[in-house]
Amino acid sequence: MKAIYTILLLFFFLGNTAIGQLAYKSVAPDFTAEDINGVEHNLYELLDDGKIVILDIFATWCGPCWSYHNQHILADLYDEYGPNGKDEIYVFAIEGDPSTNLACITTTVGCNSNTYGDWTNGIPYPVMDNAKIADDYALSYYPTIYMIYPNKKLQEIGQRNKAGILTAAAQSEALVSGSNPVVLYSRNENGSVCYNQYPSRPHYMLSNMGTEVITSMDFEVTENGQKIFENSWTGTANPYQIITELILPVTIVEQNTIYELTMKNINGNANEAVAYTSHLTLKVDNLIFVTITTDGNAATDKNRYEIKDKNGKVVASQSINKANTTYNFTHVIEAKGCHTLTIFDNGGNGIEGALSVVDAQGNVIYTKKDFGEMDVQKFSVSILSNSKELALQEVNLAPNPVNDKLYISSEDKDINVQIIDITGKVILSQKGLANDYIDVNTLMPGLYVVRLSKENIVSTRKIIKL
Repeated sequence: MKAIYTILLLFFFLGNTAIGQLAYKSVAPDFTAEDINGVEHNLYELLDDGKIVILDIFATWCGPCWSYHNQHILADLYDEYGPNGKDEIYVFAIEGDPSTNLACITTTVGCNSNTYGDWTNGIPYPVMDNAKIADDYALSYYPTIYMIYPNKKLQEIGQRNKAGILTAAAQSEALVSGSNPVVLYSRNENGSVCYNQYPSRPHYMLSNMGTEVITSMDFEVTENGQKIFENSWTGTANPYQIITELILPVTIVEQNTIYELTMKNINGNANEAVAYTSHLTLKVDNLIFVTITTDGNAATDKNRYEIKDKNGKVVASQSINKANTTYNFTHVIEAKGCHTLTIFDNGGNGIEGALSVVDAQGNVIYTKKDFGEMDVQKFSVSILSNSKELALQEVNLAPNPVNDKLYISSEDKDINVQIIDITGKVILSQKGLANDYIDVNTLMPGLYVVRLSKENIVSTRKIIKL
């Protein structure tokens, strides 16, 4: 059995509302386009061949573009790592201003705008005059330089020197031995959890990140445990190639929803299966738990997060500035309504390890690992803790952190116990306290929420499993 992947669904309006540059690790839009010499190029063909592709999107009137161009950093890199060298990296220079003509790229004669000179001089890689590519890549300033990895994901690398570019190239995700279908991205076309209607449309793009060619598999999607979709696929997906795209029908969601996509019978092997879980969280309790494990760059990257209410007031925040440390924070949000969680990482390389935000009911608000300098998630607080919860505060849990047995002491033996992981899944449950403990030995190390309930009275606690 393959590993189980878990991620929070991103929320989109019905349509593309992206503003500014494409986000870190977004899927790069494919293109087929001719360079100024009439030679046709396809992006995904190069990526499928295991190449890293760099897009230098410039304008002929852009001074910083011309300065970087004249440093010949990309030209020297292409000579060493391009098709006539190690054949690992491909570069495209793309003039993205739709108001300039082709003459502005090659000469000042006939240019209908401004240009610094011949942009093809000393350039060994293809040059394109293509405003559509610039538009597809959400250009908002010049120059914009993207690095696109063979797995189709990208990051903006800026005007780096050669060493900096090679450092970014080294972050390319390697293939896994054997068959390894992955969800390249998933999204749910939902206006926002801060609105009253929740149109849901699970959407998955699947890719082959294994060394084995994939020729067949079966799909199954469940919604809160109920099967809503199944299908089969046959074809040929070589390493790095897109397998297929699954777009389910639109439905209206009225409760917190867990979707699970299972890819099984891969290449006819009944033992090969991959499960991918995503969450659509509509109702959120005002007791918020945040768990973050930092990497070695936490201090220099100035990792931090903040939660703002609908008026833009910061109601919770924390700095995360110790390296290789696991943080656990608890916040009580005072009012209902739309809130915004923003996570900052000045290094732009994400936070290594578990980063999760759940509420007292175990509902997932946010879980993610890789992002750029900033990531934003909206959520709506719809449940304020009831004073009746205090009746369960006399229940004691020990030890915490716990290794094998979590002892639960209370005079009231009619209390039900659930242990919920950071994805919102109930892992263990027990009705009543006939036993004074619950065995957690089989749980993976990490943060869990213990939900104690009796009739309509609920209390929650956090525990750490060693």
